[in-house]
This record gives sequence, C-alpha cells and structure tokens, in this order.
Amino acid sequence: MKRLHILFLATMFCALCARAQSYYVTGSAVPDGKVIPLEKWDDGSHKFHGTLVPGELYIINTPEIGSLTQYFAPQQVNSNIVCNGIRALSRRSSEDAAWAVLFEADNYRFTITPSLVVTGEVFTWWYEAWIVGGCTEDGQGNWKLTAGKQMVQSPDDPYEWTWVGELKAYSSNEEPRRFKILGQYDWGPKHLHPYKQDASILTAEKVIYNNSNDYKWTIEQDGYYRIRCNVFLETISGEYLGVNPPSGIEEEYASATSVRAFGRTVSVQSCEPVTVKLLSLSGQVVATAQGTDVSLQVPASGIYMVRADGRFTHFTRQVAVK
Repeated sequence: MKRLHILFLATMFCALCARAQSYYVTGSAVPDGKVIPLEKWDDGSHKFHGTLVPGELYIINTPEIGSLTQYFAPQQVNSNIVCNGIRALSRRSSEDAAWAVLFEADNYRFTITPSLVVTGEVFTWWYEAWIVGGCTEDGQGNWKLTAGKQMVQSPDDPYEWTWVGELKAYSSNEEPRRFKILGQYDWGPKHLHPYKQDASILTAEKVIYNNSNDYKWTIEQDGYYRIRCNVFLETISGEYLGVNPPSGIEEEYASATSVRAFGRTVSVQSCEPVTVKLLSLSGQVVATAQGTDVSLQVPASGIYMVRADGRFTHFTRQVAVK
C-alpha cells in the first residue's frame, strides 16, 4: 500500500513538472538537425507544426542536450509520431526514446498534452470552410446551415481561409452573438472552436478542433468583419471593419465565387447567397437557382453565360458545357 502511495505521488509530481516545462524536438527527423521549440497552447498542451524527414525524432525538455535533459519516449519503442494517442514516458537516456518518422512532409502536426499523451498526424487541407451562428443571418431561430457564410481559400496557402462580411446580433436567433466554423457544409465531423466560451473574435488567436463543449466565438458589436483562419497552424484572427461595407468588398466577393462545369452540371459556389441564372447566348434563361452552393442542370452541350447576383456579388461569366 505504501509503495502504491509513493508511486501515485511520483506520478503526480511528474505531471506537475510536465505542466510547467517547455518542450523541444530534435534528431535526424528534424531538417538540419535543429532543436525546435514546441509552442504552448491555451489548454497547457504543446504543439509542433512543420516539416519532418525520415529518421528519429526526440521530444526533450531543454534547448540543448545536457545533463538536465529529459527525453519523452513512446511507451511502445520506436512508435510512429503519426498516432492516435500514445503515452510518453520521461527518462534521462536517449536509448529507445526516439519516435519514428517514416517519410518527408511539410504538414506534420503533433501535440503533447500536460498528461504526456502524444497525438500526431500528417494534416490534410480542407476543401471548404463555413461560418455558422446566430449572428450570420436573421430569421434562423435554431442555427441553420443555409445561413452559413462560406469562407474563401487563399490561392497562395491552401490552409488559410478568409471571410469578409456583416455579422449582427439577430435577437430572433438562438445565441445571437455567437458563431463557430465548420469544415464542411454539415455539422460534422470537422468544426473549430475557441478555448473558452464567448471568446471575442477580435482578440482570438488559437482554435481547438471538435471541442466537446461546443464553445463559440462572440461579436461585440454589429458591423463588418474580416475573419482569417489557418486550419493547419490552428490560428484565427478577427478584424472589425465598421458599420459600412468596406471598399473593395464587391471585388472580394466576385473573385471568391467559383464557376465549374462537370458534364451537364454547372456548379456555382459563393461566400454569400446569390441568385444564379444560366443563360443561352441569345439571352434565354435556361435554369435558375439560389444559394451559396448551387448546381444547375444543362439540357445540351454548348456555350452558356452564368449570371450571379447577391448583396455584393454581381458578375457574368462564360462557361463551356461539353
């Protein structure tokens, strides 16, 4: 019994030390053999985002290897850093302390929690991102996907998404000042949240994936916002632009709208609800629909004009249907 008590106290001591210390990674799996610090997150965990190459990866507690260095080794020897949750054990020796990296990629991401559990992945970029909440559109009552605002993927960075538009506290909606971000036009499986309920989007910096408490960001005043989110780096920022539409918003909305043809289907995606008309070259309306993600069926191959109109989106584009 006494031995169990001592073991319990030792475990608690190690956990408290883990909460207080810093973490670094090094080894042959780190390009140029550098020692890279892990970034501390709001929940006390530490994270790595970046490039790794085939080799051995060591998680340590000092910026240089020395007499005070502790190695955080996988519970199963030579475990892959890409894992669903493996306990790390603190030890003084580097023997059997390495994590395995099997191939090179620039989108490795892993976390070590305060309880010394490591989870890692090779991150896959999102194909869409949506802002949903009580502040996106009036008349929802309970939140509706159809009131979501589609974010725009950066042409330079596939992990970065931006949205510019109006957010207001609509009193007829539930949680009228709150919103969160979805990784698909559905409520799951991917969604982003702040680390605490009602965190202001204007001071927000980091996101948490699939938070079980379903925390949301909040807006402090009605008006136009620019919201940026990097889904790989797990960062977010918000900027208040004022009560009037910012200059250039029409160009931003038009450039963010995509038109694609797949067989006899023309697809239009926009970051605001639009009315889409498919026109023949003679000006005849062939099909029409409304929404942010619209599909129009084309009766025959040929050249058509696509007209989209919304609050800020106004454009006409030509599309060839084979």
